[in-house]
Amino acid sequence: MKKLLFIILLFLGNEIAAQYNFGFIVGTNYSTNKNISGVKPKPAFSSFLGISNQYRLSKDLGFELNILYSGKGYKQLSYRVDVEYEKIISNYLDAQLLTKSGLYKKMNFIGGFGCGYLFGERVIPRNPVRDVYLDHFDIYFIGGFEYDFKEKLKLQLKYNHTITENYKNRVLQLGVLVLLKKKTNSSL
Repeated sequence: MKKLLFIILLFLGNEIAAQYNFGFIVGTNYSTNKNISGVKPKPAFSSFLGISNQYRLSKDLGFELNILYSGKGYKQLSYRVDVEYEKIISNYLDAQLLTKSGLYKKMNFIGGFGCGYLFGERVIPRNPVRDVYLDHFDIYFIGGFEYDFKEKLKLQLKYNHTITENYKNRVLQLGVLVLLKKKTNSSL
């Protein structure tokens, strides 16, 4: 019985390894914050980078796990006399779990959720009085699309909508995903 179980696990392990892809993702965020009392923020650009792991279940269905360093920011009117607007960038460590489904040839739908740990904020131009370090988690939904340019190069457009009460971030992410391990016959 143990030998049979070992042989089955050996074959399953080979199959799982053949369906697994690892890569790097980098891109830009266009974000704003909707939970700032008394201030109407404007959207701001920032960047993100991280690692990505993909696993396909079938030709048109798979999962993706991303670990990202992400800057999510906004602009607001400054209370300083020398600057009209300040750009506030919130530094997050994000984990995203996505489901990917093939739509048409090289186009995939992306949906899932993410969790972000806010570990700091910075203000541009620098304002030593305003720089604070916060400590909380955000949970958000993700929806978007992915286009396969080549076997190892993908373009992703994702929208993140925060559902927690702390910060109401709305983030549009445009990123390039570069896979390092060769894919097996899959559109994902």
